[in-house]
Amino acid sequence: MILYIFVKLTLDFFRETDYTKYSLHRRVKMHSNFIVPVPKERISYKKSKDPEARYVYYVTKRYRNPKGTPTCDEQLIGKEYPLKPGWMIPNKKYFLFFPNQGEIKPLALPVTTRQAGQGMFLTMLAENLGLCSTLEDIFPEVWRELLMCAIYMVCEGNVMMNADFFWDEIQIPEGFCLSPQRISELFRSVGDEAPTRFFKAWSKLVLEHGETVAYDVTSVSTYADLDMAEYGYNRDHEALPQINFGLLYGSASRLPVAYSLYSGSINDLTFFPYMMNLANEVGARNVFYILDRGFVSQKNLAFAREKEIDFLACAPKGEKIYKEAMKKVLREIWHPKYRISGTELNGLTVTLNIDGHDYGLYIYFSKTNAALEENRLHEHIDRLEAEIESEMKPKRHSRYNKFYNIESTGKGEICSYERNHDKIAEACELLGMFCLLCTKTTMTSAEALDLYGRRGEIEKIYDASKNELEADRFLTHTGKTTNGKHFVHFLALILWSDLHRKIKLYEKKPEKTIERLLLQMRKIKCLNYEIGRTLEEPLTRKQKDILGCCGISEDDFTKRILTAGL
Repeated sequence: MILYIFVKLTLDFFRETDYTKYSLHRRVKMHSNFIVPVPKERISYKKSKDPEARYVYYVTKRYRNPKGTPTCDEQLIGKEYPLKPGWMIPNKKYFLFFPNQGEIKPLALPVTTRQAGQGMFLTMLAENLGLCSTLEDIFPEVWRELLMCAIYMVCEGNVMMNADFFWDEIQIPEGFCLSPQRISELFRSVGDEAPTRFFKAWSKLVLEHGETVAYDVTSVSTYADLDMAEYGYNRDHEALPQINFGLLYGSASRLPVAYSLYSGSINDLTFFPYMMNLANEVGARNVFYILDRGFVSQKNLAFAREKEIDFLACAPKGEKIYKEAMKKVLREIWHPKYRISGTELNGLTVTLNIDGHDYGLYIYFSKTNAALEENRLHEHIDRLEAEIESEMKPKRHSRYNKFYNIESTGKGEICSYERNHDKIAEACELLGMFCLLCTKTTMTSAEALDLYGRRGEIEKIYDASKNELEADRFLTHTGKTTNGKHFVHFLALILWSDLHRKIKLYEKKPEKTIERLLLQMRKIKCLNYEIGRTLEEPLTRKQKDILGCCGISEDDFTKRILTAGL
């Protein structure tokens, strides 16, 4: 009897309001998959962006305003369903006004669901940049496939083996197919001459008149037995054969312009003339090399003068000639008139004669860095003293001789020590200072600093190449495939660089990294029905911000997704 009463009460409970609430919740959650009859009374219509379907409003109250004019309060409850007159697609508000609506028809289930955001976003980015039209001119038969492979690299990285899974998930043109075998054939079809023709057309499109083009080199290691892969100076300190990757980079456009792959055993200086020829060939005639401090040696300076190479490099301030030049301006550079606007640096320019030739030496000083470096130096000296106290039998006295006067026995034991304050003062003298050496003597210290800062942009490109695009290895087995795949990788670098510069210029960044930005766009999905398409969800605020900072119209973006391949 007790069990009977409990079951009856439970059933009565679900027959009443809570069941209605559950039903309402379920209907609200599923509302986008159903259509309902348009209510017969208290309904008004307003235009929507779709000319075949109007917004449906429910009139909640009718009254006259203070002027006596009839008016009403309305709530949007959905939108007409154009394929079935008299029916509408409801929103959440509909079920608040019609909680017991009985006649509900499910829409047709989607045939497929595709990830549509990333591919369309990067495609429109490439179109706005002029990359699509340039590719189509040089590779009329395969340009779309090359672009899609570049988009894959931006989204997924350098490993092409799993690309077919990516094509299965994204919204792509009808009949588009890139199997792993077809991708290898595509890479081999690129050839040796077509990339150079592309570089010429691309440089005309993106380089401004007289724009300075920076140049730098990195190395890419490989496990494969490629003709160009040889042992040489490995910048990643890996005991592997490598191929060197030299890149020309537009300092104003902030885009890659051209590249060259060459043997890993050829040093940078030997390849300079060849890279200069490539620069001339593609139309980048005002090439200016921005180099690290490893370049500045007597032999390399003589080579640059012989080949008439203009460069800007960080000078090794430990060498006597640069150290003396900085000491001469040590008192003067503190003056406020040498402050570089927008930075915490003071800077001035001197002319330095090396082997009978004049160079511009741009010297900089930072009070903040000087204080930090001085603290670190004294902490280091304190650690050295603690080592001497604890051991008194150091294996290398040279470790301490730089800052201490050491007396020791014949057996190597330290008898006594004291700090050499003159040596410590000398070490502190140039803290917070650095200098740049340049073939040009007419720049200001601010101009030289800004130009050298462009080196950081190239380093970011290389960092993105090896890390975000995962091209730290040549995962190929033949020379032709390697050349073709690296050309596609270059296209991916162009897309990444364009995205990076646009996000950087945007005052409020929609995401902290490009990876997170692409993941935001990946959330955009398209439902493909037999009767048409629709987005799974409206664009979010962040997705709209991403489109906005890249100059892409929300309406155009949505329309392209819903009509792609139709």
